[in-house]
Amino acid sequence: MLNYLNLIEQNNFFIKNLTLNLPEIIFIISVLYCFAILIYIKNKNDTKNYLYLFIDLSIILLIFLNIFYLICLYYNFNFSGLTFDGLFSINSFIITGKFLIAFLTLVYLHTMEPFFVEDGIFDYEFILLILFAVTGMLLLLASNDFLTMFLSLELQSFCLYTLAAARLNRTQSVEAGLKYFILGSLASGLLLLGCSLIYLYNGLTNFTDIKMVISVSDSLLVLTGFSLGFLFILVGFLFKLGVAPFHNWLPEVYFGSPTSITTFLGTIPKVSIYFFLVSFFLNCIGPVVSLWYPLFIYIGLFSIMLGTLGALKQKKLKRLIAYSSIAHLGYLMLGLGGMTIETLQAGLVYMTIYIILVFGLFLSLLFLRDSPTINTIRELEEIDILNSLSEGKKVYKYFVALILLSMAGIPPLLGFFFQIFIN
Repeated sequence: MLNYLNLIEQNNFFIKNLTLNLPEIIFIISVLYCFAILIYIKNKNDTKNYLYLFIDLSIILLIFLNIFYLICLYYNFNFSGLTFDGLFSINSFIITGKFLIAFLTLVYLHTMEPFFVEDGIFDYEFILLILFAVTGMLLLLASNDFLTMFLSLELQSFCLYTLAAARLNRTQSVEAGLKYFILGSLASGLLLLGCSLIYLYNGLTNFTDIKMVISVSDSLLVLTGFSLGFLFILVGFLFKLGVAPFHNWLPEVYFGSPTSITTFLGTIPKVSIYFFLVSFFLNCIGPVVSLWYPLFIYIGLFSIMLGTLGALKQKKLKRLIAYSSIAHLGYLMLGLGGMTIETLQAGLVYMTIYIILVFGLFLSLLFLRDSPTINTIRELEEIDILNSLSEGKKVYKYFVALILLSMAGIPPLLGFFFQIFIN
């Protein structure tokens, strides 16, 4: 009888874990299944058609994933709790972040489909890397342990390193991927060092257990070990995010990567890292999070100042956008510095609006390749191409102008009101 009850308990445990993580499991299996099929039917003389086929299959999978997340959010299902012995967690905030990532990826693949070949991306394996990166982002949001956090982040990061060097016949792209890999590995090392320090002082890796220990511990040695470890973890994530003073890789990667890949690098990964940082600081170091407020404020202000001043001397368009990204990430750090419901909501809304603006800007510039005066990829790199927009497509000319003015915070455009809102 006891063995039977244990068997029932084990089955319930398995069913619970499987149910709460079912969308990601189905998504990963489906992606691998489609990839395996395409390996067998691939015709080397017709790679382009299979690239589009794989994009279409990916869009279908993302549509189903978005539908599931929308159903969970609309009906407010009680999907809160821990899974797989506390390695992952699930709640409405995490589901919201997952939906935003899946939806942005869906829009990205749908709109960028015509531009991959123009950027020299002919193999569908690069789309597989994008989907694996998205899988890492989804798992990162749900991570509740240093082990799953690090593995999910590295799954995301290694895919991004490879995507940055997608154009192997172009020196700038290979250089961007190499710089991204080296500096990203340094950030991963710092992050892993922070996790090791926390484990050294307490022997814990689970966020829930760490929060409990922080709440009841009065040992100066324990709290010092936690603080030192959290500092290295924060530096690692700020490096991945591209916030000043850990921003040196960002302009180089933006400039060297193909424009269609830069659009992905500059938008969706930032959503996953920012959502995770909010969840991490609330669920792991909540009892002492107020001690970190000044650090976020100073980093935010420094990032705004450095990004703004650095953008003034740029002559390359994508470098200008990179420094603009550094400045806007500073506003997000101000949202983390408040660490109240209002400031966190403002930060999340601001991030969403900014990503939409960046995505619209890159998309407009890609469409401008068909302009009579902008007909090569090389010309798209220079800021001077904006002088010739009046001779090209008028719709995109005004669209680019509105986006740039909104990103600069010029009233009465959308960017101005959200900068006021977050402050």
